Amino acid sequence: MSGKLRLYKEKLEGYNRFYSIVKTIKMVTLAKFRQAQGRTRTRDYTLRYTEKAFSAMGTKEANNADDANSKTMLIPVMTNRGSCGALNSNIIKTVDNVLQSDTILLPLGKRGIESLSKLYGSNFKGGIINDMK
Repeated sequence: MSGKLRLYKEKLEGYNRFYSIVKTIKMVTLAKFRQAQGRTRTRDYTLRYTEKAFSAMGTKEANNADDANSKTMLIPVMTNRGSCGALNSNIIKTVDNVLQSDTILLPLGKRGIESLSKLYGSNFKGGIINDMK
């Protein structure tokens, strides 16, 4: 009789271990889900902010494209992440090919502000850094 009791205790301990593993997996999944929800809320906020910023520009009177005083603005979006040096350097090459004397640069990203302000100081008018995490 004690052999059967030991067998049942071992099975019960196995089930308890399995349940604790499943519980841990559920907690990790819930944490990942909450992070994804936070990123979605941040993205929605950023999209609303961007839409508001660009719609405010559209409400002003549009200048004639043939006007001698009209200027072009380039907004290169560069990344601050690691291992993205190739992407940033390709963006700089494209800016170099497109840039004219009457072009204004307004880069997005910390690395873009640092590099483009040094390379094109006369065309550089500021930048935007998004430090939302």
